[in-house]
Amino acid sequence: MKNLILLSFCIILFGCGNSGGGPAAPVNLTGFEMENIPGSSIQKAVKKNGNGQLVEEGYVLDGKKIGTWTSYHFGEDMTRVKTISSYANGRKNGLHMEFSNRGQLELHANYLNDVLDGQKLKFKFGTRVEEESNYKNGKLHGTYKMYHGNGKMQKEINYKDGVQHGAFRYYNEEEQMTLEYEYKDGEKVSGGMVKQE
Repeated sequence: MKNLILLSFCIILFGCGNSGGGPAAPVNLTGFEMENIPGSSIQKAVKKNGNGQLVEEGYVLDGKKIGTWTSYHFGEDMTRVKTISSYANGRKNGLHMEFSNRGQLELHANYLNDVLDGQKLKFKFGTRVEEESNYKNGKLHGTYKMYHGNGKMQKEINYKDGVQHGAFRYYNEEEQMTLEYEYKDGEKVSGGMVKQE
C-alpha cells in the first residue's frame, strides 16, 4: 500500500507538469462527488456505485482532469485498482497502467497529449512481458518484440514512424531464428527462411 501511495504521488507530480499542446474539452463529471482542496483551485472527484463502492477518483482543475486518476474493479469482497492514469490539462500525459481483477499488472504505457509516446509493455500474470514496443506521436517507432509462453523471443519487428523499416525476425520456441526479412519504408526488400544447422 505504501508503494502505491508513493507511486500515486509521483504520478500527480509528473501529471501536473506542462503537457504542451492545446487544452482538452472539460470532463463529464456526472455522478461524481466534488470536494475542494483547501488553498487551491483543485477539486477531488469521486464516483461510487449504488452500493457505495468506489468506481473512479481523480483531480480536476478548471473542469479538466489533472494528476492521477484511478478506476477500480469491485466485487462483494474486494476493491482493486483497475487503471491508474496521469493527466495534465485534461489530456492523458505520462504513465498509464492497467491491472487485472486479481491485481496483476497487464499494461504499462506512456502517453503525451492523449497519444502513445514512449515504451509500452503488455504483461501475462503480472510479471512476464508478452509484448514490448515503443511509440512516437502515436506511431510505432523502434523495435516491437513479442515473446512465446516460455518467455523466449517470438518475433522482432522494426518500425519507423508507424511503418516497418529494418529487420523482421521470427523465432521458434527454442529462440532459433526461422525467418528473417528486411523492410524499407514498409516494403519487403529481401530475406526469407533461415536454414537451421
